[in-house]
Amino acid sequence: MRILLLTHSFYPEGVGGVSRYADSLARAFLARGHDVALLTTRSGSIGSVPGACYEDGEWQGLPVRRLTFNLSLAPNPYRYEWDNPWVNERMLQYVEQRRAEVVHLVHGGHLSMSAVPLLKASGRAVLASVLDYWFVCAVSNLRRPDGSLCDGPDWLGGECIRCLITRPWTRQDRISHVIRYSPNVALKALGLVARTMPDPPGRWASVQAQTNRLAEMRAYLAQLDAVLCPSQFVAGVLQRNGFDMANVRLLPLGVQPVRVPRQARPRDDDVLRLGYLGRQEPAKGLHVLVDAMLALPRELPVHMLIRGYEESPEYVAALRARAAPDPRIRFHGEVPDPAAALADLDVFVMPSVVYEAYPLVIREAQAVGLPVLASDIGGIKEGVRHEVDGLHFRAGDPRSLARAIRRLLEEPGLLERLRANVQPPLDADQHAEALLELYAASIQRSRRPSAAAESTAAPLSGTPGL
Repeated sequence: MRILLLTHSFYPEGVGGVSRYADSLARAFLARGHDVALLTTRSGSIGSVPGACYEDGEWQGLPVRRLTFNLSLAPNPYRYEWDNPWVNERMLQYVEQRRAEVVHLVHGGHLSMSAVPLLKASGRAVLASVLDYWFVCAVSNLRRPDGSLCDGPDWLGGECIRCLITRPWTRQDRISHVIRYSPNVALKALGLVARTMPDPPGRWASVQAQTNRLAEMRAYLAQLDAVLCPSQFVAGVLQRNGFDMANVRLLPLGVQPVRVPRQARPRDDDVLRLGYLGRQEPAKGLHVLVDAMLALPRELPVHMLIRGYEESPEYVAALRARAAPDPRIRFHGEVPDPAAALADLDVFVMPSVVYEAYPLVIREAQAVGLPVLASDIGGIKEGVRHEVDGLHFRAGDPRSLARAIRRLLEEPGLLERLRANVQPPLDADQHAEALLELYAASIQRSRRPSAAAESTAAPLSGTPGL
């Protein structure tokens, strides 16, 4: 099978769960003898002329084509985030060059969803994974600038306009200040006016594009052979935002099998070792971890180890300064092997304050037998069974997390019971086999003469997790 994976970022520049997942898929497919390549973006801000350039290379034996372009040169930079004819041209060229039979959008950001109808017209099977909320939310995490959580765009995207214009990476001036504090009804009126403009200038073009974005995303996803959701929560977000659910499939992510089973760590003390592994940035809620630890009496035997890429250096520096008086809290950088980094812990903690879709690191922790303390929101809550293989705590509430930690220390047998109930998650090989079955069925439908008029959402029997 000839497979092309697409993702908005990839190693070595792009780190995190999406890169790990795409790389894991590619390795599993290559090991089975399939022809696999990956198309990604290196930057959306490089270049002095309109258009997309590319550079071919490899990542540990995987063919990778990296696109570069400069969105600031586009007629409508914001709209080009999902409707980019420059990327469409390069994508179709690479699909033809690789003779790809199936195109899998691991993450569609920067890769132009308007390529979907073009790919389908060329007879390719096209699938997409929903690993965050980018199809619904332009900033991917359903989080407003003030930190509050959002359920998705309202009519005419009034709150989305506020979110778009007042983000720190956009131009901040008197207009953005007014929009930040305008009532929602005024922003809806702004969107309505923008829709009537045939060729809106400046920020009006972004406002107009935002008012149309959700409807266009619904149309693009409806044309796919399958939309793969890793959790029920993610599927629910799509449904609540009006997406056609006929081609939506539930397929939990798989993790790489643990090469060396976790052994009971020799204990020369009674210290409870907690840990976090992942990107260090505000949405991950590391401030909740630090404040929970600081709220616990110093005499309690508990340590917290925080590891991962420092995506927000200023945020991490402030946390380090806050935690400095407490030697029980330690920060470290990136680690090459998540399983090895998790192996010396007793409990993993996932304190995110946003709606995570399906944190791969939770499954990696479960794969080495760790119970998980988890924020009670989104796919995090779904992935950890409260009082069975972990404990939930109120998202964003350090006192709630501190109470959960104290329970582990003070309730006889609790940690042992949670640990005994941890089940191994779906592994990467099982996940890859399920995807290959989906690919094969989608290719067969795409090749039939009547495929264009036929629903691509026929039930696919025998596929684990669907």
